[in-house]
Amino acid sequence: MVSVGMVEAFFNPNFLLLDIQFSKKQLETVRNAHASKSSFYDFKNVYSYAANLDKLMEEKGFCMLVRQGEFFKKIMKKYKDNCLVIYSMWTGYINEQERAKNQGLIDLLAGYKYRVLHTSGHASPKDIKKLYETVKPTCGLIPIHTDSPELFEELIPDGKIIILDDGEQYML
Repeated sequence: MVSVGMVEAFFNPNFLLLDIQFSKKQLETVRNAHASKSSFYDFKNVYSYAANLDKLMEEKGFCMLVRQGEFFKKIMKKYKDNCLVIYSMWTGYINEQERAKNQGLIDLLAGYKYRVLHTSGHASPKDIKKLYETVKPTCGLIPIHTDSPELFEELIPDGKIIILDDGEQYML
């Protein structure tokens, strides 16, 4: 959740809020490993949310990493009229027509202005092809988390690509 009017806090996150100490420790691990390589990871002020930070949040602007749940609903409600939620997961979770929809996420975003900015840890086509050639799977490759599994057949024309529908099982 990013306060509108203070969006620069997202792009230059000098004030980042997290839900619990565990998340803070995860972020500190990333910062310690990568801050010397990129200032993007060099967060100056990382806090676990507490109500006594509300005034500072309003004054400075903030970026808060949120998940579905009552904890975040309560905080987000305070800023409902003055925030932008950046949704970064697969849009199928918030699409009423998808079988894999997540009603909790749909409810969390209801009534908020939000933008989809999908992030991914997915491998590049070049890396997928290299992995396939290195591993040489005997059963084949089953594309997952993709809207275009048929592209794998183009990427690896001599490979055994097994395309399944959502929920379909494959017996080895």
